[in-house]
Order: sequence, then C-alpha cells, then structure tokens
Amino acid sequence: MKPKLYVFSDWYVPGYKAGGPIKSVKDMIQLLADYFQIHVITRNTDWMDSIPYEMESDKWVDQQGVKVMYLSGSYLSFNLNLVKKLSPDDVVFFNGIYSPFFNSFPIIRLLLKTRRAKTIISARGMLNPNALALKPFRKKVILRLMKFLGVERKCVFHAASELEEKSILNVFKNAQVKAGEQYTRDLQSKKATKDGCDMT
Repeated sequence: MKPKLYVFSDWYVPGYKAGGPIKSVKDMIQLLADYFQIHVITRNTDWMDSIPYEMESDKWVDQQGVKVMYLSGSYLSFNLNLVKKLSPDDVVFFNGIYSPFFNSFPIIRLLLKTRRAKTIISARGMLNPNALALKPFRKKVILRLMKFLGVERKCVFHAASELEEKSILNVFKNAQVKAGEQYTRDLQSKKATKDGCDMT
C-alpha cells in the first residue's frame, strides 16, 4: 500500500487568485500521485473570495485519485485533530508558514508530538527579509516557538531557489533544506518514508 501524503494549503484548485503557490502544489501532486495516497486540506473558497466552490464541502472529495477536503469553516479544529492522528508512516507538506489555520498552529502541534509524521515546510518566500519586515512581532513569536520546539531537527524545509535557501538558513541556521525539485525527487525515491524526517 502506498504511504499517505497530507498537503495543507490555504488555497487549492479550482482556486487561482493566490497565483503561483496553487499551481506549484498542483504540479507537485501530479508528480507524486503514483507514489502516495494524497490528501489535500484547504478552504472551499478562493483567495479574498466568500463564494464557495461548486462542490461538496467538509467531506473528502475524490479528484482523479486525490482526496481533497474543502473546509467551509472550523479550519483550525479540523486541522489540529487531523495532525494529532497522523502516524510516523505519513508525510505532511505545509504550503507556507504563517497561516494560523493551515500552517503555524498545525506545525507547532505536530512538533509537540513524540511520534510525528515526516514533515516538509515550503517557505514560499515567507522567510525572505522583506517578508519578515511585515508584521514582524507576530512572525518572530511564531518562528522562535518553532525553533524552540526543534523545527530545524524535526522537519525539512523546501526552498524554491538558492536565494530562498539562504533566507531559510538565515532564520534557521541548522535547518535541513531541499532546494528546487530535490524534495520531490526524494519523495519519489521513498527517502522520506524512512524513519524520521531527514531526507538527506
């Protein structure tokens, strides 16, 4: 049986207003569909939109073999409960860092677990200096708490470029970072299904 990959993302197809992150997640899922049972957890609306998609909400919807949960509300409650149930055999991909519902709080909850799923965090430019300068106090609190809980040791960061890799290492000096498509290749080769989160 294929291992399970859970993708947490504020927005996903058929949404498009959030731009590149939606497309990159969709492309990643297409590359990994033959290797994992994929579950996506997202909102049932597009970015800055209040009109729900024309599909069922709050239940797993099958989209060409990918299970998608389009949540209409109670985002944090659902995501924290799901993270709590994940096993060390599972892999989790967080599309971002600061979203309290789909990133930061679920990541922190996962870091608190003794036996946790293997975890990948896609920075999405959120650790670049310009991004850190916006609402800096809130971000510093989140990042310091993650560091205190061992995010550098327990998770792998995905960087879209070498420049982003440097930005990640400026914040988390001892982080495990995979640049470009390396993390995808590692997942395809099943390296991420070994014990622990280390995909080196």
